[in-house]
Amino acid sequence: MKPIRSTRIIVFLVILAIGLSVGFAVLLVRQEMERRRSSIEYQVYQVMTGIMDVYTSSGSIDPAYWPELNGFGIYSASGSSLYRFGTAPRALANRETISPRGKSHLKGSSMTIIRRTGAVMPMHNDNKNRRGMRQIMPPMDASRMLSGRFVFIDINVENLLREGRLVLIAVFMLLSVFLSIVAMVIFYSRKLAMYRDREQNSAHLVQLGEAARTLVHEIKNPLGVIRVQCATLKRTLPEERQKNIDVIEEETERLVLLTNRVRDFLHNSDGTPSLCDPLFFLEQCKVRYPARIAVNGNNDTEAQVLIDRERMVQVLDNLIVNAMEASDSASDLPELSLSIVKNRVMFRISDRGTGVAPENRERLFQPFFTTKARGSGIGLALARRFIEQASGTLWHEDRAGGGSVFVVSLPCAMKGETV
Repeated sequence: MKPIRSTRIIVFLVILAIGLSVGFAVLLVRQEMERRRSSIEYQVYQVMTGIMDVYTSSGSIDPAYWPELNGFGIYSASGSSLYRFGTAPRALANRETISPRGKSHLKGSSMTIIRRTGAVMPMHNDNKNRRGMRQIMPPMDASRMLSGRFVFIDINVENLLREGRLVLIAVFMLLSVFLSIVAMVIFYSRKLAMYRDREQNSAHLVQLGEAARTLVHEIKNPLGVIRVQCATLKRTLPEERQKNIDVIEEETERLVLLTNRVRDFLHNSDGTPSLCDPLFFLEQCKVRYPARIAVNGNNDTEAQVLIDRERMVQVLDNLIVNAMEASDSASDLPELSLSIVKNRVMFRISDRGTGVAPENRERLFQPFFTTKARGSGIGLALARRFIEQASGTLWHEDRAGGGSVFVVSLPCAMKGETV
């Protein structure tokens, strides 16, 4: 299965799991809220029944016996109050809209219920008698349904609501835990995919390294023979043929340099690091490239870097040569600057070339990748390897106004420190 397709499947399954979990949580919350409301109504109705029993037997009610009671009232069929205290209204309005089942209302922490007394709901008996005939109870007269009294109760249900809130909090906590687990699964799945890709790339690099090491070893021997034979031919051939030998020697030296770079890239040692003054490298570049680059640096810096001196010179040589080859005009000299930023020594090599195409940026530091006709593709990869072995970083940036900037960042050490 291709990685892109497997990633899409994982994303689809994750979205489906999240959707199902959220839908299940919403359904569970709604059911719990309905169940909690029904439970509260039932308990309030029990309190109402108990108060009615006390009122019927004694004709009076002691509100202090029910501390959660905000109001209670008994009303006639016409809606006038027969008994009331607390928040109970003086008269019931719109009593015709009150169904035989009554009505309830929950506002804040208070629940109010109004019910009829003496009303019986119409029922249909669909059972059959022994003779197989369906028995149907005659409908109750509407005047009997509206007859009777109304009972009003207003009670504080904060304790009951608090229990419901705890249940909802528990549901949301479980949902949060599930979503956290899903997020962790996604995170570690991506990490695992990255590790697998890295392992596969490492395996390819190992194979490539073994092939390159063998190739370098096999090439060096014939190159040595070619160099010896060129020296012999130079002594024997006439002068007009010397230019041909010079071309052979030049190409041979280029192959020798390439094999040496490949060997250095495959070599994992840190070289011979020592404490070096960054200004030393600026002075070296001025001498090696006179009037061909612009060098800017702070001569008052007290920082040093720990790196193999020859390797650092090789890194700067490679970046400067690339900058000179990328420059379109002889007047736009490449620039080499030095600065100290947050305990890091920063070398910046800038040019005014065409820059790096977006599709090539990810492969810029890969071995054997090059856009030059005669490039080897090992220079930038080797430069990054040397800098990373010195605990530094090397990266590319677009230059404002056009061109490229290659930045070498190395940790700095103050003068006087020992290796």
